Amino acid sequence: MDDDEEQEDVPPPPIIFINRVDTYFGTILAQHLSQCKPYATANDESPIKLKDFGFLSAQPHADNFQVIGSYRTPVVKQDPLIPPSALQLPKVSGVTKLLSIEALNLDDIKEADLLIFHTCDDDGEIQLFADTKKVFVLAKKLLEADKRKRRLILVSNLMTWCNTKRNKPPATDKRDDAMEEEEEEPEVFTEEEFRKRRPHPDYKAHFEFEKAFLKLEKEMKKIVKTTVIAAGVLFGCGEGMLHSLFKDAWHNASSLPIYGELKGRNQVPTTHVRDLAQVVQNACDTRPEVRYILAVTGSQTQQELAECISKSLTSGKTEQVPPGNTTEHTDNQTAIKILSSDFPHLAGKYITQSMKIKWTAEEGFAKAVDKVMNEYKTLRNLLPIKVDIVGPPFSGKATLAKKIAEFYKLHHIVVDDVVSKALEDLTLKANPTPKVQTVPPTKQPPNEEGAEAAAVELMPPEVPESQPAEINEEEEEAVKSAKQLLADIDTEKAVNNGVLPVRFVIRFLREKLLSKPCQNQGWVLDGFPNSYASAKEVFSMPGEGEEAHEEDNEEPEEEEQKEGSETEEVIPVDKRIFPDYIFYLDTNKDLLKRKWMDRLEGPGKATTTEEEFNAAFAKYTADNPEEQNVLSFFDEAENHAQWVDMSKDKSPEMFESTMTLISKIGHPHNYELTAEEKADRVLEKEAAFLQQPLEKDNNETYVNQQPSAQNVEPSEWNSKLEVLRIEEYARRELKAMSPLAYLVKYVFPSVQEALQQTARVKPNNPVDYFAELLISSTQPRNISETSASRRKLFERKEEGFGDAEVAPPEDPNNTTANDKTPVEGNSQERANIRPEPEEDTFFVGGTAHMLPRRSTIIEQLEPRPSEAGLTSGRAHRWSDFDLQPQ
Repeated sequence: MDDDEEQEDVPPPPIIFINRVDTYFGTILAQHLSQCKPYATANDESPIKLKDFGFLSAQPHADNFQVIGSYRTPVVKQDPLIPPSALQLPKVSGVTKLLSIEALNLDDIKEADLLIFHTCDDDGEIQLFADTKKVFVLAKKLLEADKRKRRLILVSNLMTWCNTKRNKPPATDKRDDAMEEEEEEPEVFTEEEFRKRRPHPDYKAHFEFEKAFLKLEKEMKKIVKTTVIAAGVLFGCGEGMLHSLFKDAWHNASSLPIYGELKGRNQVPTTHVRDLAQVVQNACDTRPEVRYILAVTGSQTQQELAECISKSLTSGKTEQVPPGNTTEHTDNQTAIKILSSDFPHLAGKYITQSMKIKWTAEEGFAKAVDKVMNEYKTLRNLLPIKVDIVGPPFSGKATLAKKIAEFYKLHHIVVDDVVSKALEDLTLKANPTPKVQTVPPTKQPPNEEGAEAAAVELMPPEVPESQPAEINEEEEEAVKSAKQLLADIDTEKAVNNGVLPVRFVIRFLREKLLSKPCQNQGWVLDGFPNSYASAKEVFSMPGEGEEAHEEDNEEPEEEEQKEGSETEEVIPVDKRIFPDYIFYLDTNKDLLKRKWMDRLEGPGKATTTEEEFNAAFAKYTADNPEEQNVLSFFDEAENHAQWVDMSKDKSPEMFESTMTLISKIGHPHNYELTAEEKADRVLEKEAAFLQQPLEKDNNETYVNQQPSAQNVEPSEWNSKLEVLRIEEYARRELKAMSPLAYLVKYVFPSVQEALQQTARVKPNNPVDYFAELLISSTQPRNISETSASRRKLFERKEEGFGDAEVAPPEDPNNTTANDKTPVEGNSQERANIRPEPEEDTFFVGGTAHMLPRRSTIIEQLEPRPSEAGLTSGRAHRWSDFDLQPQ
């Protein structure tokens, strides 16, 4: 009995209202709180694992915080074909109730115990600050109306601290000024000095809003408690404000931009978004002792921030962007404004001393960059796809590798090309172009005498002297190592009869696979390794002298040893370059030789002789015995190859095999094209097609079948070419259209017309009537055009062909109309309706409808090309088809 009373006394979990859960921070905060139990930080409980991203899709739980949130309806171009119900709501699975910000009222938020507002991720384009002020006014009305105690939390940004004055101590000695500036520690601000803060000129409204938010507690002292949390530039979990830098770096940009007049020396405070969510969680569990909290976990210069991202994803270089060219790098001018602002040195004293947080990036962005990159690639679905295609020679490895690389936008790795490029780069590195440093001419002192001054003016201007630039130690060491490596290669090639030793091939290949572009997008390895030994040398863990990243190759402790299980020892592999998908092209020598013979006679004639073909196949067989071959290595590494039977592929250019590989790999891991980019690509294709001449058919068989082509008049020939050009343009235009554009152009006009007529008539059987209108509107052919076809079909009906009731052929000279009309409608509307026998029964919405059987007739239709292609702007008509019996 006592246990039941204790369970009844447990209060329900608090209800939290979060404004704008459809933003970057709003989504993560809502999902985080929906998975947290109330007062968990006070009891050292936290059900969320910081390395687990599953919380972003987790469902709400009855024992956790109950989260309700608002969102802004997505703004789309006005389109009458897209109903408002088709717009997708934000996907925040942990929120129990989603409320539109446009229709938000007092009844929607009156049940909330805590109200959380945030402007820390306002990028100037999502109207976040305007919505925050609107809901804040609504919250004040609610507090005045019901007088219930509530707590309000505002998560603001640090642009309200941007122009805070710093105390500069006077310099004691001019000679030691530079040394003192380097050694002196900067002035650090904490929460205790929040009244000294001064905002950026464009963020004065945010500053005034913070003051009004804190003032509300004084106005309603017995009802409301307010807390302001000022956060740095957010990063992590897929990125928000820094996403443009991450995206450019992932796309292998040569350098990342630096904005502002300070040339990257300005301080940028940062906060990981998961750490900020935990700060808010602590504030929800227990009211903080201070009213203003600085949520800053690190501070670095803009230059250090950009270099850190660039080194992790691309070349490691940065470049200064002139103030007038910022729009060329990113459209988000708010992000540029924040990143180029010079913040004071800030330290979150309260969060480190009084809050219980399981830190993700306690020491700042630079120390947690590896975690951040993993979050970015995982949550953005940008993890590299690594594919290895192996098999006997001439089995189609190169063709499939090229097609897979094009489809997934991966790097196509051919060993011969990699070695050639590596040797070329090595030669350039060993023989660098000497850098010339220009020395400006020294200025002549002014001459007092007029004659000498005139003589000086008549002298030609001095040419700047050129001196060789100094080479730093790193560049000099790189040149020495490159020369030494080239010397070793030449020595071993001379001993090996001019053949490059395998160890150098393995070295160059590993360097290529470990390069930033291959680690970003992924790669397709074409036909290598070709033996057990080469596979082991490429994919095994790096040995001495090579850089080994233990963090990338370590496995969870739980999976290293399984108690009571006796398993074979797994070969340790380098997970950075070990392929995710291995495909073995299975075939036999006879089929390979037959394909090779076809290539000798086809348009792409093979250059390999029969002796070379036999020698290559014999070498592959010798290097891959049954007991230990290239597949054995992958089996021992417990990543088994998937077999592709090439003997079954009869399609041109290996289309069936390509689709087999795509189905096994899955969806691409890269950025999808935006609507603007898709439109630009369509325009580029159309422009390229109109500029290039019509492709000529080089097939000799076709040319031989057209002996009279030379006798055709030039004008007639040009007219035929123009017709072909128009048809080809129409075909490509149709292929490039999106599904919605296709429906709008060719389907919706007929459907809209039939819907309007049905709405005007309002028949008893609207679906039946609409179907008849739709079918009749697509059959504008007169009886004389189809009398022969209908006669044949009628004769087949007499012989027992189908059950359809087909009218006998009509007299072409008979002009009287004998059409039946639908059940409903006036005489004028029924005049254009063609008679159809009611025969088939089908159900729509649970109602039985009698409609003519069209399936039997439609199956017999053969498409006939329209005279003007598909560029006429009308829907498909029945006149585009011929009705012929089977």
